[in-house]
Amino acid sequence: MKKLKYQLFALILILLFLSPLQKRYHIFSIKQLEGDFILASKPEFSKAGWFSGKFQDQLTNYLEQHIGFRNLLVRINNQFDYSLFRKTHAEGIIVGKNDVLYEHDYIRAYLGNDFIGERTWDKKMRRLKYVQNYLKKNKNIDLILVLEPSKARYEPEYIPDWYDLAGRTISNYEFILKKADELEICYVDMNKYYRMMKDTASYSMYPQYGVHWSNYGMAFVADSLIKYLEDLRKIDMPEMYIDSLEITKLPRPPDYDAGKPLNLLWELPHKPMAYPVLSFEDNRSKDRPMVLMVGDSYYWNIYNASIPEHLFSNMDYWYFNKLVYPASWADTVYVSTINIQKEVEKQDIVLLMVTERFLHKYDFGFVDNIFNIYSPSLKPDFLYNYENKIRMNIEIFDRLAGKANYSDNTLEKLIRSEAEYLFMTTDIEKYLEIIGPRYYKDIIANDATWANAIVEKAKKKGISFDEALWQDSDYIFFTKYPEIHKKYHQLKQYEEIIRNDTTLMAVVSKKAKHYYLTLDEMITQQARILYKKDRASKK
Repeated sequence: MKKLKYQLFALILILLFLSPLQKRYHIFSIKQLEGDFILASKPEFSKAGWFSGKFQDQLTNYLEQHIGFRNLLVRINNQFDYSLFRKTHAEGIIVGKNDVLYEHDYIRAYLGNDFIGERTWDKKMRRLKYVQNYLKKNKNIDLILVLEPSKARYEPEYIPDWYDLAGRTISNYEFILKKADELEICYVDMNKYYRMMKDTASYSMYPQYGVHWSNYGMAFVADSLIKYLEDLRKIDMPEMYIDSLEITKLPRPPDYDAGKPLNLLWELPHKPMAYPVLSFEDNRSKDRPMVLMVGDSYYWNIYNASIPEHLFSNMDYWYFNKLVYPASWADTVYVSTINIQKEVEKQDIVLLMVTERFLHKYDFGFVDNIFNIYSPSLKPDFLYNYENKIRMNIEIFDRLAGKANYSDNTLEKLIRSEAEYLFMTTDIEKYLEIIGPRYYKDIIANDATWANAIVEKAKKKGISFDEALWQDSDYIFFTKYPEIHKKYHQLKQYEEIIRNDTTLMAVVSKKAKHYYLTLDEMITQQARILYKKDRASKK
């Protein structure tokens, strides 16, 4: 035992001696760490920083992150924690039963803990239906929603027991299927296809240490999707062949994408994986449609397998509806900088592909952009747009999703409340034009002293509390924003006129069906049209 202590002490001394030499001269070649992180930079000395202690904290952080052998020491620590406790140091990576790795967000989505609400999905799916119809009837473009598979839904049996699977609620995926069937929306459910193959597939459809579909599973999905497109468009595309399968225990990208960020000393033992060897029919007389793919990282497997290159006339891929590929290989090109309408109208097919983890973001804003382009007479839905901003913001959405799990409010209500606050603080006048006296009503109702004063006022006037509250709220609205107050009430008057006029209601009802809006939404739109006409006639 005494000898071992001396040996360990000697090893520590050697490491302490070699550490600065390794940092300066890189004597040993050490593997870099995987993951998306930025090392701290060396802080600049200042008196203010020294006396506040900020400089010392920053310097300590810098030295810790830049010591020699740091990457090796991190891997040793990670390996120790993983091997003994199945503890990971990779954000969001969950170790399931049989060492199957998941990402937490997929499990959250499967459990229904990120469900954005029936009202929200009703609106989103109606917009999708309108855009699908418009593009098909006016441009002969097929817009297809493709629901990619989810590892948590495909293999829920390996999800750790500390997740409450028995408490599952309706998920975004399940509600989309329900609404899509109701509205007769054109979609492809690859989740269903994947689960059908689960008992018959010869090799892994999902890698044990990956979160994307395996190359093996992707090949079958791609083949199925191609046949679907051929049938939908009544075309004959070049054939794709699976010539053979290369079987290996060494996973190829991206089949180890959940294992890499664990930053272990050794790669985890992998089951044999199958990699299809693809070939394509070289027949230029066959149909090769123009196809735009809008979606997440699942499509990279299809893209990198050269399937679009051989079967489509183009390789357009809008990654998360943000980056334009292949243009971004040469220089970063953003979707926001291109003519969206022009690019969409070049296509025969638009594939909107998304996996369950991202369904709360759904189409990453694509359908809303197209809806606005092809419904120019409609006024923007400002509150809905602010809700979308929140759903697209990872930090805010995750905070609200977590809060919904331990509060009485649904995630949908929390998002609406956050959106109203963001709208109000960004553009109070536009907000009041839509919300009206309710803004002041909520302020009064949440102030105990003010609310008690309203109670006394109601008693003196012999009216109800709600009526007195409304009168005070409306009066404050008038005194602070008289012009907006006037416009708000005029718009409400036009809404009442429409509701009480059978001829106008017939027109509004027809418009609502055309745009796939609710009757209330269309009445609000029509009231604004009448208000605008009335204003123009008085000039």
